[in-house]
Parts: sequence; C-alpha cells; structure tokens
Amino acid sequence: MTITTKISIGDTVLLFGDPKWKTVCTAITVRASGQIEYLLEWGKDDELREEWITAERLECLSKIFTPNNQQGFNQCELRLT
Repeated sequence: MTITTKISIGDTVLLFGDPKWKTVCTAITVRASGQIEYLLEWGKDDELREEWITAERLECLSKIFTPNNQQGFNQCELRLT
C-alpha cells in the first residue's frame, strides 16, 4: 500500500501563514480509516511543544514550506508493509 502525503518529515509549517507560528513536522501517521495526521513541534518558553494535527485541519490553518524555504507541497510517499 502506498500513501502520498502533502508534507514530509522536516518540512516547516507556518500556522496561519505567520512566521511567529513556525512549526516543524516530525512524524506522520496514517490511521486505519486512511486519515493522515502530522506531529508538529515548536519551541515556546524554552520548552519543546508538540501536537498531532489532521491533514484537513492543517490545510485550513497553514502554509507549508519545504526545508529549503521554497513554498509549495513536498510529496512524501509512505509504504506500509
């Protein structure tokens, strides 16, 4: 089974398109239902914070950038064995 995601691990995600809300995708999971979730991490108050967010919610709240800061979507292929 091959699943294509719109972002890859290591991509920078700007929530609300605001540089103050810069996060990094550090993990991707696919539920049995096919729902894709991304783990976003960021630093705040000298602490590392993280949150799992669905692909649908992420598309509504963010602009996605590849690690070299080029705007767009980076296709990531996950192979489940």
